[in-house]
Amino acid sequence: MNFADLTLEQWIDIGLALVVLLGTAILGRWIIKLLFSRVIRRLTGFTKNTLDDAVLDAIAPPLYWLALIYAFQFALDRIDFLFGQLRFDLDQVYFVLYLLIGFVVVWRLVGNIADWYGEQLAKTGEVELGEQLLPFFRRIILIILAIIGALALASIPLALGWRRTADEASMARAMGLNPPKRVFDPEKFARQTGSPR
Repeated sequence: MNFADLTLEQWIDIGLALVVLLGTAILGRWIIKLLFSRVIRRLTGFTKNTLDDAVLDAIAPPLYWLALIYAFQFALDRIDFLFGQLRFDLDQVYFVLYLLIGFVVVWRLVGNIADWYGEQLAKTGEVELGEQLLPFFRRIILIILAIIGALALASIPLALGWRRTADEASMARAMGLNPPKRVFDPEKFARQTGSPR
């Protein structure tokens, strides 16, 4: 593609895509930290327990990566005219990235809530059975999450392949290219197999 042939609107789209992507990459972490440390922490400061702080600590870092991926998706959608001749679809990549971020959030939530619960038990001063079993249960939950995550990641190619096959089949039906109907012909079957009718 020749850049001299681009219109003013296309140059504005390129500039907007760069501003959004670079702005999110440079200022995104700072804005999310500011939002979580100043605004949301003030609201959660009115609660009696610190569970909400543990939840916020688990959510804040993956939220930056989520914002960065969304900014990348927005930027590529704005400059799709540059990649018009290239035939690739990034929806599946975005799906996998969003799934991974969701898994990281759940993993961090389990770890932070287990740590918070252990701290709450340590404050009581009594050694109970629950306090002794807490590391064991935390490890079991994390192992189960790891197995679920591995199965989810292993099933992604199957789901994406099925989606592509279903899309192509529906497109073929829309175009009127239905698969040929098989008609059973007993005489032909008898000739091929050598068996009587």
